[in-house]
Amino acid sequence: MVQPQKGDHSLLKEQTFKAMRQTIDCIAYACHKSSKDVFLKGPQNQWGIFIRILDVYTVKDGVPLFLFIYKELIPTSEQSMQDHLELFQSDKDSRVTVPISDLERRTWLALFRKNGKRLHPKHQELIDKKGGKQLRIQASFILPLCPFGMRNLGHLTANSGCEFCGKKITSTCMQCLSVVYCGKECQTADWKNHKFTCRSLKGGSWRTITTCGPSLPYRSIINRLDSTHKPPGMSTAKVDQPPPDTHNGKIFLAKFQIPLSSVQAANMLVYDRQRSFQMFWKRSSDPKLFDEARKMIGDKLIFYR
Repeated sequence: MVQPQKGDHSLLKEQTFKAMRQTIDCIAYACHKSSKDVFLKGPQNQWGIFIRILDVYTVKDGVPLFLFIYKELIPTSEQSMQDHLELFQSDKDSRVTVPISDLERRTWLALFRKNGKRLHPKHQELIDKKGGKQLRIQASFILPLCPFGMRNLGHLTANSGCEFCGKKITSTCMQCLSVVYCGKECQTADWKNHKFTCRSLKGGSWRTITTCGPSLPYRSIINRLDSTHKPPGMSTAKVDQPPPDTHNGKIFLAKFQIPLSSVQAANMLVYDRQRSFQMFWKRSSDPKLFDEARKMIGDKLIFYR
């Protein structure tokens, strides 16, 4: 088995998840060759992420779970990248080096931190006892990444746990409705990070729109990973009836998607994260408001909610 090859550091952001899947292939290669060390390397050694694999577990259907410790490495005038690596007594000949882009680096670190919160505390405690705390070494895990359809992705991310600690959620940021917490303590602690991305609803104009079920053969907009068949639990409702309330009266985010062609230019597709319903907002219901929203969205293929 030879090490999987990756592209250069100029990957487009749309290719980041493809690059991450290739990185996991390289981690699997390291395990295959009985190497425990993986170095995710940036251009010209500007930064890097050192990974030491502790164990590999088998989860459902034979899917591997990699348990490891990691540390972000940034060289300084006093400490080169090689000095950083020597602290781990990592053998250059057996170490697997994988080139990554800056966006991939930031995505990996965010994922490592998220997954680390879901580990049993005993893993981090053991690492700290062995000197890991002084070196700021953290424990985490990863599983192989695979493509997801929009519906499956919505169900998986419907309840991701507290933004700060990963525990069961009890509250939502009422300014943006996009992040959730287990309580006020974690929400306050996370504000220094969240305040840069929080989009306040204060000052906005609340409008009422009328939606309806699809009456045309064009029932929905899907991506290549979605099935064209209606999944269990998804409601399209009748034309003159609202969909069932699957959110139990709680506030939720709805997505508004502009049409991809001129065939349905007078409609917008409306659905929630879980795709528990999908409705159409027709221009004929309120032309002035529809045109106002259409102008705000513009011609970019992005979601507004």
